[in-house]
Formats: sequence, structure tokens, C-alpha cells
Amino acid sequence: MMMHIYFHAIVTDIFRPLLTEAEVSKPLRLGSFSAPRATPEAAYLASVNQLKRLLLMYRLNFRTAMFSVVWQTALIYVANAMMRELKTSSNEWRYYLHLCMAGLEDLYASFRVFGSIAKAVLGVAIEHGALGTSEARRITNELEELGRHHMIAKPLGDGREVANWIIDLDLAVTDPEAAQGSNLAEKFQELIIEEAPSEESQS
Repeated sequence: MMMHIYFHAIVTDIFRPLLTEAEVSKPLRLGSFSAPRATPEAAYLASVNQLKRLLLMYRLNFRTAMFSVVWQTALIYVANAMMRELKTSSNEWRYYLHLCMAGLEDLYASFRVFGSIAKAVLGVAIEHGALGTSEARRITNELEELGRHHMIAKPLGDGREVANWIIDLDLAVTDPEAAQGSNLAEKFQELIIEEAPSEESQS
């Protein structure tokens, strides 16, 4: 299963740079493919659908998922793909985005670094309009409850210093450093702090 996850992740990486507005409006025909509608977007979406299926299968069939980081690739890639599905008429993106967040919460229970990874994904979701700040704050509170045991190791840091994985895959095309989990998590924390006073004044 992991081989299939990595394969489809690589396919999306290959075609993601070609998913520009100009390309989508006037798609490039992939001559090496036999399908009549073989375009970069079609290839990308086919692998995204496979990643969604594999992610769901992994969550349903492997109860020890929280103890293994090998499937985090599916979580990150599907979460990013759901930001693109916001523009479609399908509401499926919401289910899979929350599935990804649930998976990251599970991993955070075992691995401290996933607290920052989860916050980075939340920040990307807010920026794309997939989540509101109140919902993101609720998920953050859940993370804090799940990660109380990590506070014992507080002298080792908060996890941000090692969360250097690329999280925002679209941003990584133009600014890989800004797309890293540690930077996105820090940006998310600043956003939550800034939004808190305005929400309190409205209540």
C-alpha cells in the first residue's frame, strides 16, 4: 500500500507545476497517453482520487496507524489536493480534509512534530478559505489536549525546529522555504493570536 501512496504522490508532484489557470482553460494534450482526454489535470486528479482511496483504506484497516509515520505522505498530499477541490461543486473535500486532520491528530499523540505539521495544514486551510479561525482554534485545542504528555519533554523544544517537511505543495513550487511546516505553523499561531481579539469584540 505504501508503494502505491508514494507512486501517486510522485505523479501529483510531476503534474502540479502544470496546473496553471492558462493550462486548465486550454489543456495540454499528453501525446504519450492513449486516453483522448489525457491532460496534466486529468493525470493529477486520477492520482489524487487514488490517494484519497488509499488514505481511507489505511485509516480503516490499520489500527496501529498512529504509531507509524510512513503514511503521513498521504495525509499531506490529500489535504493539499482538497484546497484545489474548494473551487469545484463537490463537497467531498470537507470530509477528506477532516479525515486528514484526524490522521494528523492521531500521529501527534505519538510524535510531537505532528503538532506543528497539523498547525501548518490548518494555516493553509484558513488561507484557502477551507476552514474558519474558530474551527481551526477548536482543532488546536484538541491537539493541545492530545499532546499534554509531550509537555514533559518541553526542554527539547516545541516541535517546530524539526518540522521542516514541505507542507504547502503549491507554495513550494515558488518558495520552498516558506512552504515548510515550521514556518507555516508559526504563521498560523500569529494568525490565531491576531484573530482572537476581533472575535472577542464581536461576541
